[in-house]
Amino acid sequence: MGGTLHGEETIEYTPIDVSDARYIYDELRDSLSYLRKRINAEQSLLDITPKENYALKKDCLIKIIMYKADLIATENQFKSVKKWFDKNNLPYQ
Repeated sequence: MGGTLHGEETIEYTPIDVSDARYIYDELRDSLSYLRKRINAEQSLLDITPKENYALKKDCLIKIIMYKADLIATENQFKSVKKWFDKNNLPYQ
């Protein structure tokens, strides 16, 4: 995905063409779904893990933090793609 960094966290999306933008939109939407499922799965495992199993709890927490960081970055990219579609008055699909 092409883009330029504006400020500290805003990336302005600049696709090559509409078909690329739709492909990236679909990929980002799928990534968001995957990351949310992984966070929920790790949280469920964390919830049922006995407090005595420190290693597994630590592993779950690390994964949740990593997935949440990826989720935030992916959400920002997704918003940028949607903004590009809206700015150019194009349907997402």
